[in-house]
Amino acid sequence: MSSLSKRDRPAQRRDTLITLLTEATQQLVDELVERLTAAGYTDIRAAHNRVFAYLDSEGTPLTALAERAQMTHPSMSELVTGLVRSGYLERTSDPSDGRVRLVRLTHAGRVLQRRALAEIADIEATSRKQLGPTLANNLHAALTSLTRPVLSRDQRHQISHGRGSRPSES
Repeated sequence: MSSLSKRDRPAQRRDTLITLLTEATQQLVDELVERLTAAGYTDIRAAHNRVFAYLDSEGTPLTALAERAQMTHPSMSELVTGLVRSGYLERTSDPSDGRVRLVRLTHAGRVLQRRALAEIADIEATSRKQLGPTLANNLHAALTSLTRPVLSRDQRHQISHGRGSRPSES
């Protein structure tokens, strides 16, 4: 008999939507990193996805990158610094506000990005074959719906606190 009381035992792992989406994302990113490593990009890690996924084409302030990735500023700064040292990113002044520093791709970063996007397309094509076109399309539509809510966070807050109404449906 176990010496742990029922209350002290770890909960059994459940296949929640959050867990499944997290594991699927980790598997896809790990596959991408393996392919990039095989292509010679041995300094790219899975954590770097948090930078590249939220980087705007014209550059992005570090604070915005951290917020989008839901990371602390120091953690994002550490990732960016490593990618700057590797030559994939650079920090530059924002032309519209010289006080703001932007993080943007270098030429080597754009080359890496093109390779990564080609690998991502291949990974997605493989997944599509595995799932079949109907399930793949349904999954894409469902994830798009989940990540692009009809109401913004502010609108939901106002409605839940009785200070607004739902936008009319057309």
